[in-house]
Amino acid sequence: LLGTSNLGVLKLDRIGASAPPLALGLRGTTVGAIALLPDGIWVATDAELRTSAELAFLPLDLSTSTSVDGAPPFGLPFAAARRIVASDRALWLATDQGVVRLSLPDRRTTRWNEVNGLPDPRTLSLVLQQGRMVAGTMRGLAEVQDDGTVFHLGENLYRLCSQERCLDWLCWSALGFDVQITD
Repeated sequence: LLGTSNLGVLKLDRIGASAPPLALGLRGTTVGAIALLPDGIWVATDAELRTSAELAFLPLDLSTSTSVDGAPPFGLPFAAARRIVASDRALWLATDQGVVRLSLPDRRTTRWNEVNGLPDPRTLSLVLQQGRMVAGTMRGLAEVQDDGTVFHLGENLYRLCSQERCLDWLCWSALGFDVQITD
């Protein structure tokens, strides 16, 4: 299968001589990301003039498509996806609005962006390596963890995400060091 920028999903024949578009019932024609899993195929289509972004599951026989609509009333928290990565219990998407995790099977979405510590919300790539999800953004790399923690991996720039407010303690602890702490 091949995701395209204006024909939707194409199915190539064995020798690649023909590639007719598949009528899968997808909302959009711009396929930003596609991922093959053992039980089926996940397809992310980009938002277009008259359609919102879509994340759809297709069984391996391509007989139906089932959309994930996101939280009402706004739908999915992105307009374009560029990569889909599967982990044990979730799908992770690199999107124009940050990293989005779709937990399976309840299909709840969680989004990480610059507010959560990403260097830039425009996420272009994701890789899962030894349990670590690393996101490539327009301004650098960041490791995203399931608990919501984001560690920026830039030179001489560190981010600390904490459940409790600790700015006073951090400023006091930084006395005598060549560091700048901002909230």
